[in-house]
Amino acid sequence: YMIADSFDLEFVKEKDQNGFVVRPKTTWGGGGKFTMCPQRAYERFAVRDAARVAALGFEGLYYLDVVTCHVPCGCRDPRHPLTRTGIVKWFNAILDVYSETFGGVSSEGACDAYAAHFDSVLTAAWSDPFPKPEAELDAKQLAARRRDLFSDHVPFWELVYHGYLLYTPFRNIMNATANPDPRFQLKLAEYDGRPTFYVHSRFKTYVSDKMGARDLRAVTDEELADTVACVKRGADEYARRSRLQEAFMERHEKVAEGVFRTTFSTGAALVVNYTDKPVSVSGATVPALDYVVTDGVR
Repeated sequence: YMIADSFDLEFVKEKDQNGFVVRPKTTWGGGGKFTMCPQRAYERFAVRDAARVAALGFEGLYYLDVVTCHVPCGCRDPRHPLTRTGIVKWFNAILDVYSETFGGVSSEGACDAYAAHFDSVLTAAWSDPFPKPEAELDAKQLAARRRDLFSDHVPFWELVYHGYLLYTPFRNIMNATANPDPRFQLKLAEYDGRPTFYVHSRFKTYVSDKMGARDLRAVTDEELADTVACVKRGADEYARRSRLQEAFMERHEKVAEGVFRTTFSTGAALVVNYTDKPVSVSGATVPALDYVVTDGVR
């Protein structure tokens, strides 16, 4: 932001082919928001600021927003010109600094170019696993729906990266234990994602459910208690299947209408039942709107 005491137009990546700064399109809390060239971000801030944050006593998985969902595009400033390859190089250097300082680093998206340099993904996919009927969509949403090139979701990314990276599979699965629709919690289990909780995600003037059906808050004691309870329910749910985290995901299949089985390298299988009746799969009975994990060792 221009209000930052460290702001310098030389750092700004939004420049045209002549090197002139392009007016920012996005306005957030600090005003017009610019993107910093990752080379300058590394050279001027990353190393220094990682040490400063660590000195405050913070430890654990450090979160850097946006970086890993950033589609690389070059920097046009003649003082630090970068190709897309250079952009990736410097972003990965930034991720490495925070990983080395805090023992691990997390970021927002799941682009392959950064995968060897981070440990956890806030969101593997932005799409909605349970899209609304077309009758409930406005004209803009309906047009977007009809541009979609797919009719269902398959965990291709998870089949590659499960066992290497932690992740939440879909954006709107955050705060799943606060969602009255049980399918979102089941989808989190089906893709064996790590539960994620976002507090005060609705900090703008408009309301969106892209960060979960219900925002978690902590302004009052009652809101804080509710938020903590949601997180506790998520931790308890995850404990049912957390032993799968270090295994590789080897197979995902639809075994019946509303019933899916995910198989792992240890021989364990996770069977999810979206129907309103119990089903029997892999030698186990799965209650309605629930899942089971059947263990096996190869």
